[in-house]
Amino acid sequence: MKTRDRILECALQLFNEQGEPNVTTLEIATEMGISPGNLYYHFHGKEPLILALFERFHNELAPLLNPPAEARLDVEDYWLFLHLIVERLAQYRFLFQDLSNLAGDCPSWRTASACG
Repeated sequence: MKTRDRILECALQLFNEQGEPNVTTLEIATEMGISPGNLYYHFHGKEPLILALFERFHNELAPLLNPPAEARLDVEDYWLFLHLIVERLAQYRFLFQDLSNLAGDCPSWRTASACG
């Protein structure tokens, strides 16, 4: 796994466990055993890190919310989709814990360009 992906995984875990406002990039670097400069090489601060996690969440969730129109889905398929959606929401739960704080910390998150 690439360092960038490892940083995202570590940040996601720490944000979910401790809450995003309580985690610094220094703590993420320390948890990973890398230098703060190495983390900064991949993400120039906390905002780009949050945006990358949001983009990853969006990319994982979008196919579940937009199944192919020609697909014939039965009740079990809908239950599977629902299960997978709830799983993703739980995996990225820090995004929903304090939206006003997150939007304040990450102003570009509110723009359409931030979502890809």
